[in-house]
Amino acid sequence: FGLSMDYEVLILSRIDEAWRQGAEVREAVISGLSHSSGIITGAALILLGVFAPGLASSSRVVQELSLGITATILLDATLVRLLLVPSLMMLMGKWNWWNPFSRRKD
Repeated sequence: FGLSMDYEVLILSRIDEAWRQGAEVREAVISGLSHSSGIITGAALILLGVFAPGLASSSRVVQELSLGITATILLDATLVRLLLVPSLMMLMGKWNWWNPFSRRKD
């Protein structure tokens, strides 16, 4: 979980930046994703380069951990961060920026 949080921070900060500059939600998501997808892919490849060699270990425990972490990084970087999050943000529209704890200025 902690290893892949930087992906989410990168995507959401770019999307939020575009939205605050006046882009519609759809354009903000597309802009944020297009600006951060290369960085996310690069970071995922670096993490895969760190954990995948454990698959060749002689220790079964290390192999199992490496397989689990490698599979999780692949799923997180591709399906979750590059497909699921942008799709849900487009569906939610302006509700993405709803803050239930903000104080109203009356």
